[in-house]
Amino acid sequence: MGFSLGGGMVIRAAAFEPRVRRAISYDVCPNMFEWKLRSVPQPERGKLLEWFDSGNEGAINTFVAGAMAKSLLLTWAIQQGLHNTSLKTPYELLKHYQKYETASISSRLTQDVLLMAGAEDHYVPVHQLPDQIATLTHVRSLTARLFTRAEQAQNHCQVGNLGLAFRTMIDWMAGLGPIDPNGSATAEWKESTNQ
Repeated sequence: MGFSLGGGMVIRAAAFEPRVRRAISYDVCPNMFEWKLRSVPQPERGKLLEWFDSGNEGAINTFVAGAMAKSLLLTWAIQQGLHNTSLKTPYELLKHYQKYETASISSRLTQDVLLMAGAEDHYVPVHQLPDQIATLTHVRSLTARLFTRAEQAQNHCQVGNLGLAFRTMIDWMAGLGPIDPNGSATAEWKESTNQ
C-alpha cells in the first residue's frame, strides 16, 4: 500500500516484484510531474512546458520563483520536494519528477489492485484516476473508488474521513479472501504454523 506519492510508487513496485499479490494506491499518482504543475495556471503552464522542451533551465527557475510568491501550495510543493530529494533548483526537481510516472509500466501488473482518489483533491487532478485505470490492462482484478464531498472524503488521501478510507481498504481485502502461497485467492482461511 502506498500513500500520496506512494500511490504511484506502489504501482511501480508491483510491476517489478512478483511477490506482491495485491496493491492499494491511496491516492493514485500516475504522473507526479503533473501534480507539481497543477497549481500553475494553464496559460503559464504551457509556457513552462515549452521551456522544458527547449531545456531553458534559467527561465524555469525564474518563473517558478515568481509563481511560488503567489501560491502557498506551489511553495510547499517545491520546498518539500527539494528537501526530500536534496536537489538544488526547481528545474532539477521538476526534471526529476518526470521520472515519477506509471504509464510506462502499468501493463506489467497482474495483481489485484485497489485505486483510491478524492473528487476534490487539492493536489491530484481527478482525471488521473481514469488515466491510471486505462493503463492497468493485465491486472487480475481492479477496483477504483472516488470519494466525494458528501462523504467528507473528497480531499487528498481522504483527509476528513479516514475511517471510510480504511473501511474501504479492509472491505476490499476481505472481499478478495486470503492469499495462498501460490498467489491465488483461497476459498477458506487455513491456519499457518502459528497454532
